[in-house]
Amino acid sequence: MHYTPATQRTDRRRASNPSKLVTVVGVLGSLVLGGLFLFTSSVAARTVPDTAVDVFEQPRVPVLSVRRFPDVLSVGVRTGRLKERLTKVEEMLPSGSCLTVDWLGKRLAVINADTSVTPGSVIKLVTGAGALHSLGQQATYTTSFHATVTDGIVTGNVYLVGSGDPLLVRRDYVLAEKYPTLTPTFLENLADAVVAAGVKIINGSIVPVDVRYDDQRFLPSWPSEFYGVEAGPLGALMVADGAQLGQFLKPDDPGLAAATDLRTLLSLRGVTVVGTSLREVMPPGIPSIARVSSADMEQVVREMLVNSDNNTAELLVKEMGAVKKNSGTSAAGLEVVKEAISELGLDASAFTQVDGSGLSSGNKVTCSFVSALLAKNRDVFVDRLSIAGEQGTLREFYKSSQARGRLVAKTGTLSGVKGLAGYMTVEGGEPVEFALILNGDDVGQAAKYRPVWNALVDAIVRASANPTVEALLP
Repeated sequence: MHYTPATQRTDRRRASNPSKLVTVVGVLGSLVLGGLFLFTSSVAARTVPDTAVDVFEQPRVPVLSVRRFPDVLSVGVRTGRLKERLTKVEEMLPSGSCLTVDWLGKRLAVINADTSVTPGSVIKLVTGAGALHSLGQQATYTTSFHATVTDGIVTGNVYLVGSGDPLLVRRDYVLAEKYPTLTPTFLENLADAVVAAGVKIINGSIVPVDVRYDDQRFLPSWPSEFYGVEAGPLGALMVADGAQLGQFLKPDDPGLAAATDLRTLLSLRGVTVVGTSLREVMPPGIPSIARVSSADMEQVVREMLVNSDNNTAELLVKEMGAVKKNSGTSAAGLEVVKEAISELGLDASAFTQVDGSGLSSGNKVTCSFVSALLAKNRDVFVDRLSIAGEQGTLREFYKSSQARGRLVAKTGTLSGVKGLAGYMTVEGGEPVEFALILNGDDVGQAAKYRPVWNALVDAIVRASANPTVEALLP
């Protein structure tokens, strides 16, 4: 191997006196180490040692990996799937209709969301929200019997006082209903209470008292063919939707019909009633000797929504007027509904309401408003709507579908109107909220609306809690 001349000279100097070099280096090293020891010892004596040691470890998951945001990824995957399925529904929607679908804080479908449409019975969601807010969830109705009794005998008239209970029925009527009353107030129970009070003979008439509400039997915005068929005649004393026992047609005066029914029930229990039912003012000071109370307001609203009960909706509106405006009229009650919606923090200008039931085509809503109403009242509504394949107006729908028992909604049907608004429950997760209101010629025909309904239900029924956040954690 060849070396450069410079390298050769250096090697010769080191080899000339190696012992001297080692001695010099050793002495200098000792001096340096000694000085450093004295310096560090003096510093250590004046400071507190920091025992914490920061150790940087390489992350197992890259900082920018989506697995560092599992909640975001979970929501994105699930809502993305549903949004894709809803495309078909959007393409099928008739013009003049609206659709919104919301899930996990995201709006996944929106067609004409801010366009005013006629909702049919979907407006009952507004009536229900207003009633629960303004009347209170625990409010009840009490129907009472007033008389002065001596030794089982009433010398004069007795008085049947109505409080507007929309669920006051006879047992035979419930057996004949298409959608049976869920939590009825039985007139038979009041008759039993009269007997228990010791009444044996009434030497007078049974007088109906229904002054809590006005005497407007039907709303002027309804088509005349609805009168007595779809709703009414309305009144604060109304038994079995105004249908009198043994009569094919509803009498014009529901109060008189109720008094006549009670007379029949008392006679069946051995009580003699000499007079017939008649109209008369109740004198002051007549005591209440028997009464029957309804289920609470939560159940009354449930009855209205599940069975789409038109009379219940209209009487609720009048009750709101009586309680909040001291005026048992539809007009006063609708003002209360508007105020209640505003107090709930919703946009009251986004709907127009002219009745409680939705029988009038003058009612208007937007799908955006219905969606906001569903979101605001989810805890209240989700257990008080018709259930697909099982109960109420959706009882005959989706019996063999995965939607059975999971789809809960308010339906709406009117000439040129078909609505479906509610929730699809998701096991282990938030429900999907949807508002679909079809407006147009013949949309009430099954061939028109069922394909749209089916496409919507088929899409949202497959909403899933998977992939869960836990499954995506690093």
